[in-house]
Amino acid sequence: MAIRSANEALMNLPPRIRTFSKRKRSSEWWDVEVLQFYDDEQWIADFRMNRQIFFRLVDLLKDKMAPTENTFFEGLSVQKKIAIAVYKLASCAEYCVIAKGFGVSKSTSAKLLSWPNASECERIASRFEQKFKLPNIIGVIDGTHVPIKSLQDGATDFRNRKGYSSIAVQAIVDDQYLFKNITKQNHGCAHDASVLRGSSLHKNHN
Repeated sequence: MAIRSANEALMNLPPRIRTFSKRKRSSEWWDVEVLQFYDDEQWIADFRMNRQIFFRLVDLLKDKMAPTENTFFEGLSVQKKIAIAVYKLASCAEYCVIAKGFGVSKSTSAKLLSWPNASECERIASRFEQKFKLPNIIGVIDGTHVPIKSLQDGATDFRNRKGYSSIAVQAIVDDQYLFKNITKQNHGCAHDASVLRGSSLHKNHN
């Protein structure tokens, strides 16, 4: 019996059906470990606030952040949205790490605190003008200082103009008071202009 060539054999094979499996994401860490078993000490360690303050924050923002139809975050609870944002700010963890802990995609965790795209900017500017009669505004910027314990090494760098040690934080919010950009890596002695120049907003949109 003649031996068929490889090409001939492959041509006679039935077509292969390609299958794709969607990776299941687990939010067990957040849904079970944190919500059911974390005490205040663990809450403060991971979220920089205790359980009571966290749920007070959820209560204050629930009307503005409630899930709506046909949005990027459809089905994502207010509680989880706030938890993801707070955890990112408290830990500086990578988005892939946050995504695993909360059972969401990396893009979802990144989207919760990101600069708006062109169409979003237009909508924000329109709302700003309707509410405050100011055209072409897409964000309000300000800075604050988060107190830290005095350090032995480099204490002068962290001492702000009011005389205590801190981290300089810059934040931008939209017309709905939602954070769109946060910079939190500067020593307390840093001038506001330096904080702005070192921010991702300035680097990516200048």
